[in-house]
Amino acid sequence: MIALQRLCSRAKCGLGFGLAGFIVAVVLCAYTFYLTSHQRVGNELVFLVLCPPSIGALALDNAGVIKGLVGWLWIAVANSALYAAAGFGCGVIWENFVERMLHFRAPKLKHSNAPGSGQVWKLVARLSRWQEIIIY
Repeated sequence: MIALQRLCSRAKCGLGFGLAGFIVAVVLCAYTFYLTSHQRVGNELVFLVLCPPSIGALALDNAGVIKGLVGWLWIAVANSALYAAAGFGCGVIWENFVERMLHFRAPKLKHSNAPGSGQVWKLVARLSRWQEIIIY
């Protein structure tokens, strides 16, 4: 059950990043068509940083509108997959960080006889509830 919840939260993070990557590619596609219709050239660095698969758009210079849109659809899917992989990796790193902060340190504080350790445990329990709200 816990492994399924972890996978779901990692998948949610990957899905969110993937959707962002698709939207970035669609916006860059619209910008490209705008630039082309006004006989201007955009900054290639913006395209390569935000959408690395857009290097494939070089092959679309002599394509018509429909073929250009189909080509940019493939570029958007590739960019979405790239962003989703990065999002999945960020989700794994985030979960490992939260797990270490909340689950490995908290039991040591719970059983401590030091003054104020009960208040620290209440704070850790409160953070744990926020983690459940944010991740799940």
